[in-house]
Amino acid sequence: MAGLPGAQYVDSGATKSNFLHTVNQWPIIHLATHAVSSLTKTSGSFIAFYPGDARADDNNLYLEELYGLNLGATRLVIISACETGQGRLAGKEG
Repeated sequence: MAGLPGAQYVDSGATKSNFLHTVNQWPIIHLATHAVSSLTKTSGSFIAFYPGDARADDNNLYLEELYGLNLGATRLVIISACETGQGRLAGKEG
């Protein structure tokens, strides 16, 4: 994303903690990571971050947490991750 102001977290820097600390500072957020999507159990849907904490669950950003984020400064969120394209197809979706 050359030319855009922001921060890039790669490898061991791509922690949930780093993401949460800066999430509301940028108008565009692009997550290119692993994810799991469950159509039947929302608590089974999450975005995975670098495994820096002792418990694996602590490294995941769950759907409930995502909805609770302060994204007042954010205009666009892009999630490029495995299993994010599930669900029913609807007309005029990208």
